[in-house]
Amino acid sequence: MTHHVFSEFPEYDDTLTMPNGWTDISWHNNACPSISKEVNKKLSIVIWCDYKNPSMRDWGIDSKQFSVSIESTDELGEELYESKGWFDTFDNALLFANALFSELVVKG
Repeated sequence: MTHHVFSEFPEYDDTLTMPNGWTDISWHNNACPSISKEVNKKLSIVIWCDYKNPSMRDWGIDSKQFSVSIESTDELGEELYESKGWFDTFDNALLFANALFSELVVKG
């Protein structure tokens, strides 16, 4: 499915194809849209999709557009994010995220 606009980010300036098995988890109070793939009930891989236009990016004009993180839920139900890498292209971020997902499933 192609996203011309993330529903929570109508001003998003890039077009992405939603990969199978991934879900749009964007929330309007975040800096940019995101998608997620659940590893288990307490662990997910998240790809943060910052703006294509570097001047609109939350992390500055020198930052890369895509970031991959692991989201976990602690004993109190709070969400924790651990950054795993930054990428220039969605394809590279997705490739890395899927490899990370596979590794976590095997360890799981």
